[in-house]
Amino acid sequence: FYIDVRFAWLLLCWSLLHVGICFVAAPRCVRLSKDHAIARSVLTGKIVDAFTNIINIKLFARNHDEYTHLGVYQDDERRKNRASQIVVELLKIVLSISAMVFPGALMFYLLIVSWQQGIIQVGDVVLILTATWNINMLVWYVGSELPNFFKEMGICQQALSLIQAQHDIVDTPHAKPLSVSGGSISFSD
Repeated sequence: FYIDVRFAWLLLCWSLLHVGICFVAAPRCVRLSKDHAIARSVLTGKIVDAFTNIINIKLFARNHDEYTHLGVYQDDERRKNRASQIVVELLKIVLSISAMVFPGALMFYLLIVSWQQGIIQVGDVVLILTATWNINMLVWYVGSELPNFFKEMGICQQALSLIQAQHDIVDTPHAKPLSVSGGSISFSD
């Protein structure tokens, strides 16, 4: 900023654009990650059911039916995982392009032209390049971690929805607290 305000504005605009792109893409990343987490939970439940009932599956020769049944859930999980990963990777590509154009090519061009015109000195070029590179790496790191953060946020939302689910069986409105003074188990007949 003290050397030439154009460089500061260019870097500030790129930083805001970089983080802004992340926040614009955030809702879609979160939604797709949540959908994938739900599909993965359902698939895991189906696999656990199959393993729990493996004896019945083998006794009644239902292997093929079980493969078909699980295949539907596997395909759904795979499709939703792919959709989630594509959005995250596309976001990273867009962020990479913005990093190459703004602080990369545009800043370098402005530095060369300013140096050739005598507006800045060689020391200023080195200072601006170093400062830009350091800020670029910090903003890049934040921008590259935000898609992963949004992905994990979708997974957490899915997990929290299970924890926050209302119970199917609830006490009557005027139920008294249960007090058990003793108990026993008895088998008869």
